Amino acid sequence: MRVGIDLGTTYSAVAYYDEKTSSAEVVPDAEGNLLTPSVICFSDDGSVYAGEAAKTMQAKGKGTVAASFKRAMGDTGFSVNARGRSYSAEDLSAILLGYLISGAEKRLGKKIDSAVITVPAYFNDPQRTATIRAGERCGIKVDKIINEPTAAAISYGYGSLNDKTVMVYDLGGGTFDITIVRIEKNTLTVLGTDGSRILGGKDWDQILTGYFCDRFADDFGIDLREDPAAKNSLIVAAENLKKEFSERDSISVLLEYGKDSAEYSLSKEKFVELSRPLFAATEEVCVRALKEAGLTWKDIDEILLVGGSTRLPGLPEELRRISGTEI
Repeated sequence: MRVGIDLGTTYSAVAYYDEKTSSAEVVPDAEGNLLTPSVICFSDDGSVYAGEAAKTMQAKGKGTVAASFKRAMGDTGFSVNARGRSYSAEDLSAILLGYLISGAEKRLGKKIDSAVITVPAYFNDPQRTATIRAGERCGIKVDKIINEPTAAAISYGYGSLNDKTVMVYDLGGGTFDITIVRIEKNTLTVLGTDGSRILGGKDWDQILTGYFCDRFADDFGIDLREDPAAKNSLIVAAENLKKEFSERDSISVLLEYGKDSAEYSLSKEKFVELSRPLFAATEEVCVRALKEAGLTWKDIDEILLVGGSTRLPGLPEELRRISGTEI
């Protein structure tokens, strides 16, 4: 059996083609989740956890946690040290892929032989090769590596769009991709691409973490970022807090450290203001991609938002303002 794997910075997923429904179906992981946290945890008792269990350990500040390691694929200088061993981003990706494949096999009741794996459009040859090796170490054949924005454009436009130039704005948990494609008569041509491996939802998490830690430090003279357990717990909390902006105009968090505690709030308006430098960073990437393709904003018929981080408050409005294009 062949599957498709989205090996994400923050979350990953496995899907297969269902001939009965003629569509791709996402396979729940071992814990029943459609999206699997891309987190590995090496516990003190020698166990290795992946997915939701690892993220729970991270929130509790237990064990040695590895997250966002996709950003370091192909980087020989990156490593996570746990229990006397050093793990590269490729090692960690292999552990995560093994967990994903094993869970999918149990759910489907079939042996998975091969996979197509998505990667950021800007991944270079060493990064793509490292991804292939990570998959092969799990005992599967990697049939193809496909760019994430291209996969999104195919899913969005194949068979339904004609004669349109689409910008795929893919803002994930830890990476950002722009791909400009031309869709004509069920053919898709990539006109330009650009991206950043150090720009994504995690950076907005850092905005929240920094804001609340600075407030706590002002009140009590304690920087929670200097305590690994407290910092990890707050980073996990920040991701969930960020999502609350979808339903609320403000968020609040109770911070406790020793005998000191205080509750802090942040309005959506203030969060958007703090986000402007990151919005500007994504705009720079868009302009570079347009330049590579020899296009301007006026040549773009639609902008396709991909990735959970495109739900950030203020982002669609900012993108509409700078582009003048339908989102």
